[in-house]
Amino acid sequence: MGPLLFFRSATDEVACAITMDKIDAITAGDQTITLMVKGGAGNASVIVLGCDDGESENVLKVLAAAMSGLPYAKRKDKLVVVADDAGDEYICAGITTVTMTIDAT
Repeated sequence: MGPLLFFRSATDEVACAITMDKIDAITAGDQTITLMVKGGAGNASVIVLGCDDGESENVLKVLAAAMSGLPYAKRKDKLVVVADDAGDEYICAGITTVTMTIDAT
């Protein structure tokens, strides 16, 4: 099993840690990165990272490098803190918010 990816939203008061094999797709759009996460019984969850203007592609590149196992400053053994709103800790500059929708079917 690879590292766990950690997300925590201060606004939604929700947190999750997922393994990379649970991610179906990651897309970078205009000021957002969306992760589609597999759930049980055909359910899925959605994690959306809000990004500064023009930063979503850069954030996606750092996230992809972390997931592929490349070394970088924020990796802590088997835990990658991607976005922690409450702790004000992010994988890189450019992330502004994190929201989660659990079991978005």
